[in-house]
Amino acid sequence: MQLLSDIVRDTDENFGLGNRATVLVSEAAKCLFDSRRGGLKGFLERLESEGLSSDVANWRNTAQEIRFPEGLWVDQVLGIETITQIGRDLGMANARVRTALAYVIPHLIRYFSAGSTLPDQLPSAVQDYLAAARPEHLAPRSRGVTQAKRPKKRSKGGDFELGKL
Repeated sequence: MQLLSDIVRDTDENFGLGNRATVLVSEAAKCLFDSRRGGLKGFLERLESEGLSSDVANWRNTAQEIRFPEGLWVDQVLGIETITQIGRDLGMANARVRTALAYVIPHLIRYFSAGSTLPDQLPSAVQDYLAAARPEHLAPRSRGVTQAKRPKKRSKGGDFELGKL
């Protein structure tokens, strides 16, 4: 689990996600193993069909440093609806979610393909680890700063508003 902890920590450090890093890594792992899309094997096949075969080979080769492809490959592989939902859940803009997922997914692929065979489903030990590390409450989405309404000023001489003479 140390490598998984490292992925969460690095994701937080690189993207300033705080307690959202674990949730983002968890959501990315769920996407990799989505049974409706063929699980991890189906995910890798989708990556290859999008022209990322050499990248997938790089991600699975622990002797090489991970390369990160350019472009909107995350949109093409996961779909904008998935990215939007993850962003909504985390209170993050789609662009930030997309960039973070483009970092996390290659690391998770390396993590899950380290054994002799690809797992068919998200290993229960990983599910337990991510569930235990998942924060109970996420920090609320920033709503920006609003200017407080000023109370009406009254003069000493009466009940009329200043500037309304």
